[in-house]
Amino acid sequence: PFMRVFIEHLTERNFQNKTVAFIENGSWAPVATKGMKAMLENCKNLTSVKLSPSIVTIGTGAFEGCTSRASVDFAGSGVEVIPTQAFYGCTSLTSATLPVGVTEIRDYTFAFCSSLTSVTVKGTLTSIGEEAFYRDALTSFTFAEGLTSIGADAFAFNKFEAITLPNSVVHI
Repeated sequence: PFMRVFIEHLTERNFQNKTVAFIENGSWAPVATKGMKAMLENCKNLTSVKLSPSIVTIGTGAFEGCTSRASVDFAGSGVEVIPTQAFYGCTSLTSATLPVGVTEIRDYTFAFCSSLTSVTVKGTLTSIGEEAFYRDALTSFTFAEGLTSIGADAFAFNKFEAITLPNSVVHI
């Protein structure tokens, strides 16, 4: 109840241009975090999100349409899959660094992030979904060895000058 009241107060006051960190603890945490994210969905002006080490999942469309989001910090989180449309339409997002544990970026995850110019993957990414980075502004993307699958139009309508794929890619 306290957290619900706290979030209601934030949304009533048009909470904007702040950083929010979700720290999960206990078996109830994924459900609670999903609820808190839903309550904050209309706070489109959040500028950054930092995920704590105990977070292992992000909900579908969790930060969709947050047009002021400039950064996302996955460092040290337990996230393995970045779900469909998690950052869809975050037009101020300029870069993303994905930690070692991320294995999959699902469909439309970073689509229409028109300021996203750089993505760095630090490890075990094996799959990038359809239109995952559709209509972004990517000029560079650091691929790690181990990537095996890239979905249709995953990088369509970007600004690449050149792309070098790792030898491990077997499906495009």
